Amino acid sequence: MYLPDENIPLLMCCDPAHLPAAVFASPICACYSAWQPSNGKVRGFLPQQVDALAQRHYADILLVEADGSQGLPLKATALHEPCIPVSSRCVIAVTGGQVLARPLGPDNVHR
Repeated sequence: MYLPDENIPLLMCCDPAHLPAAVFASPICACYSAWQPSNGKVRGFLPQQVDALAQRHYADILLVEADGSQGLPLKATALHEPCIPVSSRCVIAVTGGQVLARPLGPDNVHR
């Protein structure tokens, strides 16, 4: 994941379960566990951490990117993927439209 648009409040924390309720007063906030300046990416939370945050009922919606495809439009998942929190009520699979009706290979599929 990359950092969101600069107009979105950004928060870095080790464990979202320890965030104070005041953090959720903003209509939108992007929260990550770490920033990797070498590649400009951010890291999310473990599914268990997202579940713990969801149990606090401070936010109406928690939007989580569950898995990455290394910048390719499609991913062939491993047996342990995707890492979806148990508390998820809606899962949306997203793929790049440029792979539709095209041969699949290493240029457009991760793994």
